[in-house]
Amino acid sequence: MSPPGEGAGTLVLLAHGWGANYGNLLKLGEPLVRAGHEVLLFDVRGHGRNAEVPHATVRDFRDDILAVTRWAAGRFPERRRVLVGHSLGGAAGVLAVGAGAPVAGLVLVASPADVLDATAAYLNDKGFPGDFMIVALRPFWWWRLRGTFRELVPERRIAELGLPILILQPEEDHRVDRDQAERLARRAGRPLHVVTGSGHNSILGSPETHRLVLEFLTEC
Repeated sequence: MSPPGEGAGTLVLLAHGWGANYGNLLKLGEPLVRAGHEVLLFDVRGHGRNAEVPHATVRDFRDDILAVTRWAAGRFPERRRVLVGHSLGGAAGVLAVGAGAPVAGLVLVASPADVLDATAAYLNDKGFPGDFMIVALRPFWWWRLRGTFRELVPERRIAELGLPILILQPEEDHRVDRDQAERLARRAGRPLHVVTGSGHNSILGSPETHRLVLEFLTEC
C-alpha cells in the first residue's frame, strides 16, 4: 500500500496475529497510507494465502517477521522502517527485534507478554483448566517449538531492545488480558495506552489507535 509519490513517510511493516491474515490489518494500514506513509503487508507461514502447515508457533512468527524486515531493509535501505504487530504478531515482533530485525521503532497492539500465560488465562476465562492444561502440555510445546520456550517470552526480551516502543491495549480485550500489556510496559519502561471502547480486533480500526500510531511515527 503506497501513498501518491515515491519515498513518502515511513515504511510501516504490519504483522498480523495467530489465525489471521494481512487483510485484518487493512483498517489500520489504510489511514497510515492516507497520512503519507507506505505500508508493507504480509502473511506469516500457514496463514492467509500461504500453504497450510501443521502448526505455526511464535518461533515461526518471529522468523517470518525477521525475514520480512530484512528483505525490506535490503529493498529499501534508505527508508525509515517501523514494525507494528497485532496480538501474536506483536509478541513475535519483540522477539524479531531482539534477534536483530532492522527497524527504527516498534508498535505493540493487544500483544501478550508471555504467550503460554496468555493462553492459560484465555482458557481459564472460557471455563477450561487453562493453567493445568498448559503445564500438562509443556513437553508438547517444547517439541513444537524445537527447544526451550525461555528465549521466546517477549516480557524477557523487551527490556533489551533499545528503540522507541508504543504499547496499545484494548479497553475490552477478551483474548489478551490487560495484565499482559502492563507487564510489557513495565519491563520496557514505557507507558501503556488503553484504547477506550475497543476489543481485541476492533482496536485496529479505532481512530484513537490511528492517532497514537501516527503520532509515534512522527516522533520516533
